[in-house]
Amino acid sequence: SLAYRKFGGDIAMALANFDEVVGQGYQLAFVIYPVAISQMSYSTFWSIVFFSMMTLLGLGSQVGTFLCFLEGTKGSTIVQAMPKLFKRFYLEITILFSLFLGLPMVTSSGRQWVELFDWSICAIGVFICAFLEMVSISWIYGIEKFLDDIESMMEFDLPYRNFWIICWKYVTPAISLRM
Repeated sequence: SLAYRKFGGDIAMALANFDEVVGQGYQLAFVIYPVAISQMSYSTFWSIVFFSMMTLLGLGSQVGTFLCFLEGTKGSTIVQAMPKLFKRFYLEITILFSLFLGLPMVTSSGRQWVELFDWSICAIGVFICAFLEMVSISWIYGIEKFLDDIESMMEFDLPYRNFWIICWKYVTPAISLRM
């Protein structure tokens, strides 16, 4: 291919040990991509586009997470009992609390805080949520009722119904709890 002829074997060599060099985490987005973009033609344009995309992605994730938390707590009895003035105060307090939670991430040791947060809080939370969803669907709502709902939406009978029952009732909760 043209890229292989232009760059020689460097691409194949770089891809061969890519996981060893980069690994997982922020290095790919904030170290490797900027280096690759700096070697492209019109690198200034592409770096502006890349970092604008990263900024908008971060803002979108933060806004979505914050609104999910805010809407989830609005239904609580304490917030509903507040007068309108205190609801605005609750919003301001929640914003300040989120700001203070994020401050350690932008200090000189922010990289370690991000790694700690990412691997200990976020990863564990996903597995806990998966476990609780599977248990609530399979054991509380009822796997038979859930499969009937799926079949009525799809308008045909699921093949291997017993396989799905075993997987959703036993295998998936066990795997998500073990991880």
